[in-house]
Amino acid sequence: MTTQSDLSSYSMSFNCIYCHSLQESRQFVCKDLMYSSNHRFLYYRCSSCFSLQISTTPPNLQSFYPSTYSPFSSPPLSKLSRNRLVFRLLTQLPHQLSLAFTSFFNPDQVVSYIASSKLSRDTSILEVGCGAASGLMSLHSIGFTDLTGTDCFIDPQYLENLPFHAYSSTLPPEPRRYDVIMLNHVFEHLEDPFSLLCQLQSYLSPNGVICIFCPLANSFASYIFDAFWIQLDPPRHLNIPSTIGFRYLAARAGYESVSMTCNSTSFQFIGSVQALCGIPLLSSSSIYNGSILSKSILALLTPLLSIISYCLNLISRGDQARFIIRSF
Repeated sequence: MTTQSDLSSYSMSFNCIYCHSLQESRQFVCKDLMYSSNHRFLYYRCSSCFSLQISTTPPNLQSFYPSTYSPFSSPPLSKLSRNRLVFRLLTQLPHQLSLAFTSFFNPDQVVSYIASSKLSRDTSILEVGCGAASGLMSLHSIGFTDLTGTDCFIDPQYLENLPFHAYSSTLPPEPRRYDVIMLNHVFEHLEDPFSLLCQLQSYLSPNGVICIFCPLANSFASYIFDAFWIQLDPPRHLNIPSTIGFRYLAARAGYESVSMTCNSTSFQFIGSVQALCGIPLLSSSSIYNGSILSKSILALLTPLLSIISYCLNLISRGDQARFIIRSF
């Protein structure tokens, strides 16, 4: 087992990319929590806004994104069928019940947002960093017609075969305006999130919104589990905002905050405790390995931890959030 003493922590000054604070901030060493690795990575926690940031981006960062990394996996047909049912259900539920459903059953975040927003099926939607386009495939399967995805790390041939516009680039090559722009757990992978937000001004329609899903650095799980918090995901997560840190950054890029909703699940506890025990998330020993025993343990743990997660979401201390912003 890796203990807290193995991952030392101390204080040092650094420049926070979110609030630009230069105050002395705590730094700590952590390891890859997803794959078995001997690599160690240095992170800072800003003493002003409490956002998290890696000290130095690894020069070989792409090597930490193997083909088994989940965003690169294409959605199975069973998931698309399930999301059709989820969409129909969420369109009928008030906001708080939708939040509870998300906490307990963890449906696709993109489908959850679109359903709860009750957007029409001709709404123009751009997903930046779409991965294997799981979310867009779900929306296409339930009748949305104006969809675009971008991802510079996905095989261009795979993207060409999708039933909507998809580009192997960070942003579409020809600017056009979109009603909704989504970044589904992409923000934390960016070395310079401020620059991307500035670029997105050229793609957002006058009344459009940007929907950003990302981990939350000022969450209960982040403080309790620290270097073993599963959503820290070193070194792929280069920075993780706090609520106030995100709002500072968005305001500098010319956006106002419309809303922030936490949507964490039991994964914040189960995954983090497993990491604390020294078990990588994608190892054969992981509780998420799909064995009958693992499924039984998850069935016992998930209900109670989902209730705790729902309560943390209500007080904005869940470990992931959905930020909605729009241009000033």
